[in-house]
Amino acid sequence: NGKCTDVSVVGDATYCVTGAVCSGSGVIPAGSVCPKKDAVATKDCNKGLKSFKDGKCVLVADTVCQKIPSGAWGCVFGGSNSSGISNSTKPSSPSIQYPTPAPSTPSAKPTPAPSTPKKY
Repeated sequence: NGKCTDVSVVGDATYCVTGAVCSGSGVIPAGSVCPKKDAVATKDCNKGLKSFKDGKCVLVADTVCQKIPSGAWGCVFGGSNSSGISNSTKPSSPSIQYPTPAPSTPSAKPTPAPSTPKKY
């Protein structure tokens, strides 16, 4: 029927989507449709939002339906884990190497006994 429903994106503006909108608070969402890349906001577009550019909000990436901190299902930027953190901020191996308080390997010491048996 082409009718769309407003759905807000966590930390961003409100967009209009068609289909079963991502919502609910159960184990599975009532619907799973979220705004996709290049969608233009219908309201709540403000300077400082991730999608804000040249006076309007246009999604730079797809959003996905997942549990949000309130316990409800909501649309968040893609590639996120259950706490709503995107892959670009997930923990990875640290780029800064900190010195360890103790040496990593013990200093070489002579062995108290021969390492290969001697023939007598």
